Amino acid sequence: MATSYTKNQVQRRINKIFKDVKAIKIREHNSDHISVNNISIKQYKGYWNVDNNENNFALKKSAVGYVICNETKNATKANQIEWLDQKVSKLTEDVWWYHQGLKRSENKDLYYARLDSITPKLTQARNQLYQTLKTVKIT
Repeated sequence: MATSYTKNQVQRRINKIFKDVKAIKIREHNSDHISVNNISIKQYKGYWNVDNNENNFALKKSAVGYVICNETKNATKANQIEWLDQKVSKLTEDVWWYHQGLKRSENKDLYYARLDSITPKLTQARNQLYQTLKTVKIT
């Protein structure tokens, strides 16, 4: 005997399967304000601030990825994104300072050596951050 399902029965089975899945809604209000579900991400003094919290991110992608990971209860990946963003931010600032030192200093060899040593570290950290952000799942 073949069983046939009505539309309501199918809908109930689907709802039962996806009951625990929380939908992620990303909305861009303007270039300086994004919201993920009800959590606001705003740019303030060059950093992306998550809900006026102490979590500041250098990159918009990092802030959005961090909030999505927290919404999907993936704390380890959220902490990894936060750590990598801080690392990229620090290395970017170091590169900026070394460029300023090149402009002002008589001993340019020292700053060229520092730039040569830090640029691959910045590239590696940035690539690692982007790879981590690519693995963030939006359900």
